[in-house]
Amino acid sequence: MTEVVGPEAAQDFSPPDTDPAGLDAGPPSRGTWWWVPGAITVITIASVIVVTLSQLHPGMLLTNTTTTGGDTGAHIAMPKFLESLVSHGHLTGWDPGWYDGFPLYTFYFTIPDLFIAIGGWIIPYGVAFKLGTILGSVMLPVCAWACGRFFRLRAPLPALLAAATLPFLFDYTFTIYGGNLFSTLAGEYAYSFSLSLAVLFLGLFACAIREGRYRGWAAIVLTGFAGASIAAEIGTMVVSEEIEALEASAIHPVRFLVVPRVLATTVMMVCLGVVGDLMGVIGGMMTSRAFLGISFLQYTQHTFAIVQPKDFITGLIKAGVFGAIISSLACFLGFGVTGGAQGVGTATTRTVVLTIVALITVDLMFTAVFFYLDL
Repeated sequence: MTEVVGPEAAQDFSPPDTDPAGLDAGPPSRGTWWWVPGAITVITIASVIVVTLSQLHPGMLLTNTTTTGGDTGAHIAMPKFLESLVSHGHLTGWDPGWYDGFPLYTFYFTIPDLFIAIGGWIIPYGVAFKLGTILGSVMLPVCAWACGRFFRLRAPLPALLAAATLPFLFDYTFTIYGGNLFSTLAGEYAYSFSLSLAVLFLGLFACAIREGRYRGWAAIVLTGFAGASIAAEIGTMVVSEEIEALEASAIHPVRFLVVPRVLATTVMMVCLGVVGDLMGVIGGMMTSRAFLGISFLQYTQHTFAIVQPKDFITGLIKAGVFGAIISSLACFLGFGVTGGAQGVGTATTRTVVLTIVALITVDLMFTAVFFYLDL
C-alpha cells in the first residue's frame, strides 16, 4: 500500500463541508430592481396629484384670500360657523343669518367642512378652506390605488387605476354633477370627498368578502357617507313636520320611508358582495393566465375545489346584515330627532358612533358563531 504524504495528503484529507445543504445561509436577497414597481407607483400617484394641483394655481391656494367663482365662494361662511358649533360639541346647528336663520349642515356632507374648521385653528382660515375644498380631488388617485390593492390586482394595475382618475378629474363634458374638478370648483367639493370614500369602500368591501378582512372598515366607510345621510334626511322631515303630513295623508311613515331604505342597503350590500366575489375570481383568473401561464380551466377547477359554498354564503350573510344594521339604526335615530336642527346634528353624530359600535359587536358575534359551527 502506498502512503501519501506531503501537500497532496492535505488536499485529500480536507475537512468535509459542515453545511452541505446550505442550512446556515441567510435569507435570499431581493433582486437588484425590487424597488422599481414601488417607485413607479409613487411616481404615478404623485404625478396625478401634481398635475391636478398645477391647474389649481398652487400659489393662490396658499394665500389667505377669499375664494370666488362658482358656488364655492358661497360656502366659505359655513365652515367658519362650524368652528363655533364644534367648540360646543355639535356638528350641525342653527345659523342666525338670512332673516330668521336656517338649519346648517342638514343636507350637506359635514366631514370636509369639519376638516376645514379644524384646520382653521391651525393655519389661516382662507388657506384651510381652499385646501379642504380640493381634498377630495387629491384623495381620489390615492383611493383608486388603494381600491386596486384591496382587490389584489397585480402591479401595475393599481397604479393604472390611479392614473385613470386624471382624465376623469379633467373631464369637461359636465361641470356640476360632481366628482371632476369643474364640479368641485362649482361648489360640489363635498361630493368629491364622498366619491373618494366610495371608491375606497369598494376595495375594502371586496377584501372583506374575499379574505374576511377589513369588514368593519368597509361598513364604517359606508356608514360615513350613507348612514349619516339617511339619519339627517329623516330627522329633517321630522323637524319640518313632514312625517305628520304623511300620516295625515294615510301614508304609513315606516312603510314609506324606512322599508325602502333598509331593503335598498341590504340588497345593495349583498349585490356588492356578489360583484366583489366575481371580480376577485375573474381578476385572479386573468392574472394567472397572463403571468403564470395557468389556463382558465385549471384555475376554475382549483378555485372551486378549494373555495366552498359556505365561504361564499357566510360572506353574503354578513354583508346583508351589515347593510340592514346601517340603514335601520339611521332610520331609528332619524325618527327620534327632537329639538329642531340641533337635534338633527345630534342624531347624525349618534348614527355614526352607534353604528360603528353595533357593527363591531355584530362582527364579533358572527365570528364566534361561525367558528363554533365550523363555517
